[in-house]
Amino acid sequence: MPNIFFPTLADTFISEYQPNTNFNGSTNLFVSRYQQFGDIYRSLLLFRLTNPVNGLNLIPPGSIINEAFLQLTISRNELPVGGFITLRVFTALEPWDPALVTFNNQPNFPPVAEATTNITDGLGTVNVNLTNLVRAWFSGQIVNLGIVLAGNEDANSLVGFFSSWSNSSGAWPKLYVNYSSPIKKI
Repeated sequence: MPNIFFPTLADTFISEYQPNTNFNGSTNLFVSRYQQFGDIYRSLLLFRLTNPVNGLNLIPPGSIINEAFLQLTISRNELPVGGFITLRVFTALEPWDPALVTFNNQPNFPPVAEATTNITDGLGTVNVNLTNLVRAWFSGQIVNLGIVLAGNEDANSLVGFFSSWSNSSGAWPKLYVNYSSPIKKI
């Protein structure tokens, strides 16, 4: 059962407080509300299950996706001691360009999250189970246009994660996939 880590092809955040500003190249990705009403942050990430150079599948066709999860490393946490937020992962329903996306032109996403996990105060690594979503991407059931991350948008609770622009390459966002290769017929 091979394991593979996919780096982000693109990642950025958007800010309601600065609705026409593009933050591509930031070393952080933010979610939740920061200081007041109208100060919501969301992050967008795009992973490809193919080789970015030649477009070939890195997971052999016919393989079974056993497990997949998004791995994020917290760079900033404004949660009070003992507090938590629920990180929600949504499927982007429209293409987006990391160099152009803003809060005002962000891609639509469904009202129900694909996956959730709770984040508490402090730093560390967060893993979000995306097995069903990655299976749907791999099978072609869902077009992979990336994901939108959102946190608590009703109260001050900003959380930041290292982006792929960070100097801490070990903390970059990753998509971990464990799969079983197809059985070859003799």
